[in-house]
Amino acid sequence: MADNLHPYQRLSTELADLIARTEPGERLLSEPALAKQLGVSRATLREAMRAFEGQGLIRRRQGIGTFVVSHKQVIESGLEVLQSIESLAEKIQLPVSMGDLKIRQIFADTSLSEKLRVIEGAELIEVKRVIRAEGRSVAFLVDILPEKVLISSDLEEGFTGSVLDLLLKRTPLP
Repeated sequence: MADNLHPYQRLSTELADLIARTEPGERLLSEPALAKQLGVSRATLREAMRAFEGQGLIRRRQGIGTFVVSHKQVIESGLEVLQSIESLAEKIQLPVSMGDLKIRQIFADTSLSEKLRVIEGAELIEVKRVIRAEGRSVAFLVDILPEKVLISSDLEEGFTGSVLDLLLKRTPLP
């Protein structure tokens, strides 16, 4: 494992590998044994396991143990690199599609005008959509951008659900 990973990232990666190597229905080691094996505290291990439980990969039963439920693919990302869900899914070869899509024009209220650094009342485009994978909704996304940055017609033909990818195609990063 790469030494340059943040300790929590290292733990998440090692735990993900362990789950992937364990057959669904099989029990993982006890928390104390697993924490010792992975070189972390039980509290840190529990926090990481909560994330995997929330993803539906494991199920913890108090007094019984932790069991692998499935080997669903997981999109992992840190905040250090801005990437779309579509780009992250492509890396793990997970097909995603856009579900419900709602595009509407709104006007900047005081809060939005401060956040987006536009004048109050400025025309904005709000894009709300659902991203689906493996037959279920995996993300609900909302983007609000000034109309001069995101034009409604940009979202009509061939829009896959990623406002970020759309903007990057128009203006690639250096």
